[in-house]
Amino acid sequence: MDEHTVYKLARSGQIPSIKIAGQWRFLNCSFL
Repeated sequence: MDEHTVYKLARSGQIPSIKIAGQWRFLNCSFL
């Protein structure tokens, strides 16, 4: 999966994640 796609999915809420100090933290890596 392309890096940009992952960030896009994170922003849209489709991947469980949070942004801390400008860096994305992924809460569940099951999408890999």
